[in-house]
Amino acid sequence: MNSNIDPLTSLSELWEWCKQNRESAWKFPEKDGVRGYLGSLPLCIVADSPGNRSRKHRQLALPYSNDLDVFTSPWDRRFYESLRKYGLENAHLMHAHISEIPDWEQDRRLFLKQIELVKPEALLIMGTNRKKRWGVWRTVARYLHGWQGARPRMYSMFHYSDRFVSNVEWDRTFRAALIEIAANHPALAGALRTLRMSEMRERNSPVDLRAAR
Repeated sequence: MNSNIDPLTSLSELWEWCKQNRESAWKFPEKDGVRGYLGSLPLCIVADSPGNRSRKHRQLALPYSNDLDVFTSPWDRRFYESLRKYGLENAHLMHAHISEIPDWEQDRRLFLKQIELVKPEALLIMGTNRKKRWGVWRTVARYLHGWQGARPRMYSMFHYSDRFVSNVEWDRTFRAALIEIAANHPALAGALRTLRMSEMRERNSPVDLRAAR
């Protein structure tokens, strides 16, 4: 096993390394106009781990987890639709743990290598509660502790697959996080322009009086 990822210079090279050196590694797919893991915008959206989809390839005797399209749930579609809605098709989507097969130290190295390659200004951390920063927030904070590179600022949002959050509430909190990021990071202000355009379209759209009654 080749454990040296230092010479790698692209996300594609890093993923090829993962396929060869980490069992059941899984990445957000490039799909429906969204670049997923291959996104290079200096904004990273971070989930905890791939969950059971990391192991799905075993059932069909496929070599790698991304050989099978398992990103098909209603929540998966909601997430990618929202990224397109707000002009974030090129955001870098990543996991704190790239596989369900545990290897904490390797996960940390892979996470920091992605940060080195993408050079994000902001990390948008997915969790269950924007106010209670547990779980993946703390994992990412531990990864960054003592790291010598530029440290991106961290923000929080609901996880896109949270079944207890309505589409309206999820979109509201996602939009609020993006507005905060765009206000604090001029290089990401394009997201704010997209938000403003979205709001203008909503205000100018005709009101369905039957729905309002």
